[in-house]
Amino acid sequence: ETRKAEYRFEQIGLEHGTQAQTARRFALAQQRFTCIGVGLANINQLEEAINAEQLGPLSPDALSHITNAYTNYKP
Repeated sequence: ETRKAEYRFEQIGLEHGTQAQTARRFALAQQRFTCIGVGLANINQLEEAINAEQLGPLSPDALSHITNAYTNYKP
């Protein structure tokens, strides 16, 4: 599982923001979600969450890129 996660993060990269921002932006792009919970341990995490909100939902191309990273993993 660790290698699978590493592969996916390598494929996704940072072009859509940090890993946390990308996850939040992914959630923002899902119409089926009515709310998104955020756990914050410090001010930096709050700032990262705010930045993700300002970037907005991921584009359809970005969603496709992420979906490919999840479906194309071959151990």
